[in-house]
Amino acid sequence: MRCCGGAALGLSHGPVHAEFRINGEGVWPLEVAPRPIGGLCARALRFVSSESDEAIGLEELLLRQAVEMPVGNWRREAAASGVMMIPVPASGVLEGVEGESAARAVVGITELEITGAAA
Repeated sequence: MRCCGGAALGLSHGPVHAEFRINGEGVWPLEVAPRPIGGLCARALRFVSSESDEAIGLEELLLRQAVEMPVGNWRREAAASGVMMIPVPASGVLEGVEGESAARAVVGITELEITGAAA
């Protein structure tokens, strides 16, 4: 199975949310949809203007575009960002999370949020 690009799905403009599972056999698409990333994950994407020192989030940029406000020259901030989600199957039990202090001490880590509760 090969993953298709947004163009193959008829997507040519706007945000695309894609989730994949990666294993020894390849990359497997779980979801490709014409929508932005949401929730806490959206915080990972910040955009800066070349015209000012202003920075905005993904949702604000999309709303500006949706209501046809001039969006100027926004670009992704230079700093890398990422989100790590660790799924726990319904049949599983999250027993605990360790290393939070060590993770926060890593240079470049700006936020760490644990939303799941251990049993």
